[in-house]
Amino acid sequence: MPHSTPAHLDALKHPDAHSGRSPVKLTQTPTSFLLRVEDELYKVKKPANDFSNLAVKEAFCHEERRLLQNFNPDWPALVVSIRERADGSFALGGTEGTPVDYALQLPYLGEAGFLNKRLDKGPLDPKELEIIAERLADVHAAHPAKDKQAEMARPEKLRELTTDLMYQMKRYYPPAVTQPILDMVKHPVEKFLEEQTKLFAKRRKKSVVEGHGAFLPGHLHIKDKHVTFISPLEVHHKKYGNLDVANDVATLMVALHQHKQEPAAQAFLDSYLYASKDKSLLQILPLYLTFQALKQGIQLCELKVALQQEELGTRAMDFFHLAVRFARDIPRD
Repeated sequence: MPHSTPAHLDALKHPDAHSGRSPVKLTQTPTSFLLRVEDELYKVKKPANDFSNLAVKEAFCHEERRLLQNFNPDWPALVVSIRERADGSFALGGTEGTPVDYALQLPYLGEAGFLNKRLDKGPLDPKELEIIAERLADVHAAHPAKDKQAEMARPEKLRELTTDLMYQMKRYYPPAVTQPILDMVKHPVEKFLEEQTKLFAKRRKKSVVEGHGAFLPGHLHIKDKHVTFISPLEVHHKKYGNLDVANDVATLMVALHQHKQEPAAQAFLDSYLYASKDKSLLQILPLYLTFQALKQGIQLCELKVALQQEELGTRAMDFFHLAVRFARDIPRD
């Protein structure tokens, strides 16, 4: 949702705020303000209910930094304060003045390298999808969820998440639109969750990880065979990040399917299966594909309301139809 720019971010456009360096531009995403200063990017989280005070906001910046470095061990990321000085001016970093906000300082990545920028230009390079899949499998292997975290991947927890998404659909569309979709999705999802308790128990021992949680094309950057994974889900990581590896895999696959790049989705999956040697992933993947299709559709519904852009509702419905398609592939005994 567009926000008016806070005074302290407007002030940071002035070269005096950062040792005379000139910022290129100040932009925003639905959740953050982005200030580019030469080869550095400062990401400032927008005001939200999740940030009840400045200390909480700082803590989430540190959590995003930790998760970022799980996925990119050699990529520098710092949490810096934005301070108001005695003369009323503002500065990035340093110790002078009072903190009024916090930013995540990151190297600037060129726009052309992001996967979402490439999706509209034609088929993706299978070799790049292979690199992404191998890196994801490596990160998953290195960051298994702890016992308590793994409880989020229990069938009853997934039932809560999917039921909530189905309930939210009813807020955005009339029953005549939503009911046929819900009828085709709800039964196979609930039946699988009820009957596959042994599969879930087996996978909780080795396949539930501290994942990305938002493994979308706009969060994947590749240049010269080097991959950077940005924007891991930090605020709701406990809810959506500590799930089966299938969650991250399904997130990207659903987005690729929505862009009509089914061969790319299959190439990514094949590479992940080869790299991870995960023999039972295909049994549980249709459930997570269905879950992610619902989730990404609801996220577009929320943006539609926030931005007042009706076309987002049409795109959201594409995701809900994908959920129906994926639900048909959920194994039945």
